[in-house]
Amino acid sequence: SSGSEGGTTGGTKGSGGSEGEMTGSANDSSGSEGGTTGGANNSGGSASQGKVSVNKRYTVNGVVYKVLSNGRSRTVTVCGPAKNKRRLTSLKIGNTVKLKGKSFRIISISKGAFKGCTRLKTVTLGTGMKTISGKAFYNCKNLKSITIRSRKIRSIGKQAIKYIAMKAVIRVPKTNEKAYRIMFTAKTGFSRTMKIRGVR
Repeated sequence: SSGSEGGTTGGTKGSGGSEGEMTGSANDSSGSEGGTTGGANNSGGSASQGKVSVNKRYTVNGVVYKVLSNGRSRTVTVCGPAKNKRRLTSLKIGNTVKLKGKSFRIISISKGAFKGCTRLKTVTLGTGMKTISGKAFYNCKNLKSITIRSRKIRSIGKQAIKYIAMKAVIRVPKTNEKAYRIMFTAKTGFSRTMKIRGVR
């Protein structure tokens, strides 16, 4: 599993490819600390103004993020959907998310973040992603397509993709295809019926 704390992404599509996009969820968040409120899409896809604290969780567009650092380097991890996990059908994790007016880089998916999202079919991970933690997509039995845009993946945790669709296709940057093939071992849940494709 990864060394970073857990976090999740999702929500409606943010402007400029920043915030994550999550469809199939009935609730979007107000972007406030530690919770969500029902309603329409967030305007701007960012948390409200104020201080951002390390190790605190914030919800933006139905996705929970945990702050890992808030100095020169501002980073978060994705903890999962705020609500309605079983209604999530597609997920797009961007490169950054805005929390209280500041941009934070999304660098990891936390342990068990999307575990049991049985209706999830497609996932896209942004270019800043470094870690996919253990059981991140465990038992997402209908997950057929994973697109990894990042060239910075350092670790993929145990059972990260265990019990996803048997014929799932994982698309990775062509330049990293060989390295990522080595990372996706049987311990991650990867099976011979799945495919890894390098794309430009």
